Amino acid sequence: MQRTVAQLTWGQNSALPEKLDQAEDSLWYAVRTLEHGWSRDILGLQIQGRAHLRHGKAQNNFPATLPPQESDMAAHVFKDSYRRQSPASLNY
Repeated sequence: MQRTVAQLTWGQNSALPEKLDQAEDSLWYAVRTLEHGWSRDILGLQIQGRAHLRHGKAQNNFPATLPPQESDMAAHVFKDSYRRQSPASLNY
């Protein structure tokens, strides 16, 4: 964590302990700040919006519009952005 926060600005570093209680959450936001180039204001908005709880949980309407097996397959394909298989090759 020390290397990650050392790359943040003073304002970003001061926002983390002011707005977050858990070290794991602070590290998550520090890493995402570096990845996405968030300013202190954007970092604050992301913390306020609880982005760490939403990360990786893309909203979709698959369960409402597809049969259960296809809904599960579609959700799985979109969850794994590094998947190199085509959906037809998945065995469900």
